[in-house]
Amino acid sequence: MVLELSTEKLYTIMRSHGLALHLTPVEEISSWAGVEDDGKLLERISMTDYGRHFEELDDILLEERIVKSAYGLLGERIDFILSILDERTGELVRAYFSKYDIENLRRRFYAAKSEREDVSLGLIPLLEFLPGLGRAYEAGAAPLEAQTLGMEYVERALKEWMKAGAEDLTSLDLLLERSYAEIVRGCLRWPTLIGGAKDVIKAYLNARLMGIGLKALYCGQKERLGVLEGLMDPKAYGIIVKSESVSSALDELAKIGSYSRFAGEAIKTYEKVREPWLLEYSLFKEALEMACETAEREPFSPAYLFWYLIRVEWEARAIEILLLSRREGLSSEIVRGILSLASDLP
Repeated sequence: MVLELSTEKLYTIMRSHGLALHLTPVEEISSWAGVEDDGKLLERISMTDYGRHFEELDDILLEERIVKSAYGLLGERIDFILSILDERTGELVRAYFSKYDIENLRRRFYAAKSEREDVSLGLIPLLEFLPGLGRAYEAGAAPLEAQTLGMEYVERALKEWMKAGAEDLTSLDLLLERSYAEIVRGCLRWPTLIGGAKDVIKAYLNARLMGIGLKALYCGQKERLGVLEGLMDPKAYGIIVKSESVSSALDELAKIGSYSRFAGEAIKTYEKVREPWLLEYSLFKEALEMACETAEREPFSPAYLFWYLIRVEWEARAIEILLLSRREGLSSEIVRGILSLASDLP
């Protein structure tokens, strides 16, 4: 398949090939799980591009410092890509990463409910992809700037939640997830989104929504998933809402070809670590695997650029999971199993 690309877009794709050479190999990150000495682990990390973000022992020991350090490099990488992208592709990238703005908004509401004094401590330190969202919250969830891409979906979610009394945080979670899905789906309708890039983003979005669905099932809240109906793959949605447990849902998903790899791996790991974040991460990893396969087929298409962006995001999440799991005392064998990837590009 030959794609007609603008010079600007082709330049960005070629630059992403060069930037990929700076990625930390999966094997290297996984090997850190077996390093027991804190000083030696910090030394290993300092030999990578993360060295300037992990400078002190507290950066690998304290949760807030771990998040700040792991996502610091991700922010720099996203910022650079945005600086060389054409306007339309830049909007799509911002839409994809707007989930972090939405997650920070959710954390602000959670912190307010728990009367936490310093709300900013729990926020993911990335640039703002939905300009004005943080300011809107600080102003008391005032009307948002609808001209910003996708902001109307977030505003609608907040209005629904406040109309219902603004007390149910589970409802807030699902409404905000719906707003993110609507933002990304809006971009998928653009005729300029060509090649396998659309498939990569669709696969990611569906995987994310499945993770939210399984989390709701885990928490005994599956009856609330109606807000996501029509956004998730109908087969997966049907299985999740009809299942009585996460294990039974995974068993059924394993019978569907497109989900057999994820479900098979998740079943094994979930038996050892029964946490909802693991299911969400496993689905994210599955989306990365699919992005990798598409990028291999279309190395000079936008699909490669989006593989790179998902891959750098995986890297930050993998390091965060590794260091937090280490704090919780998970065995190195389990952590390596969680982080492993079936395929990766050089």
